[in-house]
Amino acid sequence: MKTLVSVIAYNEESNIRATLEDLRTHNCGFDIVVIDNGSRDATAAICRDLGVPVVSHCINTGGSMGTVTSYFNYAYHHAYDCLCQFDGDGQHLATELPSIIAPVQRGEADYVIGSRFLAKEGFRSTALRRIGISSFSWIVSSIVGQKVTDVTSGFRAYSRKVIEFFGAYYRYEVHDTSQLLLLSHFGGARIAEVPIRMRERAHGKSEYGLRVSAQGNPEYYRRVAAAPADPGRKAITFMGLKIKLIAFALGLVFFYVVLRNVKRNTFRPSYAVLWLGMAAFLLSIAVLEPLYKWIATSVIGILDARHIIYIALISFLLVYVFFLTSMVTRLSNQVLQLISAIAILEAKVTQQAEPPTKSPDAAPIVPPKGTSP
Repeated sequence: MKTLVSVIAYNEESNIRATLEDLRTHNCGFDIVVIDNGSRDATAAICRDLGVPVVSHCINTGGSMGTVTSYFNYAYHHAYDCLCQFDGDGQHLATELPSIIAPVQRGEADYVIGSRFLAKEGFRSTALRRIGISSFSWIVSSIVGQKVTDVTSGFRAYSRKVIEFFGAYYRYEVHDTSQLLLLSHFGGARIAEVPIRMRERAHGKSEYGLRVSAQGNPEYYRRVAAAPADPGRKAITFMGLKIKLIAFALGLVFFYVVLRNVKRNTFRPSYAVLWLGMAAFLLSIAVLEPLYKWIATSVIGILDARHIIYIALISFLLVYVFFLTSMVTRLSNQVLQLISAIAILEAKVTQQAEPPTKSPDAAPIVPPKGTSP
């Protein structure tokens, strides 16, 4: 079976040589290619000096999934039957490759994940990352109907079926490993996990941290922002409407709905102040576009304001919390009324159950002598 090991790297000049030497030492019949994600150091030069083929991006793609697209295309056009992802930071061990590739070679699986949490040996990331990995793994497991313990693992192998799917048919962007696994699953791929060991990175720092996962690679956006402006570029829109117009309309709607609920006594005063402030906030970012951009980039962390999906998500959360606070207020008022009614009813029942109190016997009135009764 024709097998390719794709090494993904970004600014790994301190690690890439040892990684490639490890692969060469433990080569079990596979080819090697390095996917360089726009490194600014000597990563690509070191690979070429070692005689390893390199596919270099002209610009950093903002995350590791850009390299995934490249190695799927490379493997498809070079007719490989098995493809394995191998990180260039030195964390993956070449001695574990046979375990990853074997299920694909035997025809037992199409998507194999090297899990750090099956054998529980070697480096298994930090405690905070493990919490996130466990959460995402549980969500993905519930969707695919199969237990997955390490959904974010970068040590993976794919069969020809998956290579063809992403190399020839799937023409959209892939954002993360969870999406990659779900697409493969619903495309008919058989998922499997095998226990593997990893080691801690020896040099440098990964570009694929929590911040990058949430908002993309800052370097990518800085380069895009530095590009010459397009004179024909239109204002930011969503479904054909300008964002400023949408924010202004949402602000007016919030003002109206909040005031209406205050009159109906379905809002607590504290909640009303909160949502009136939100309405004022929406109106302010609608009127002051620079303020909107500053909030999007500096406060929320959206480096590219065109990521409307983040704005849509935030709007959804705001609406959800709005209805939640309204419901809590309504329930609170009903509970207070119920407590008052119960207290009044209890007082009435107690009063009816008690026997009527009798006044003490009064002394008989004796009329004075000489007076008629």
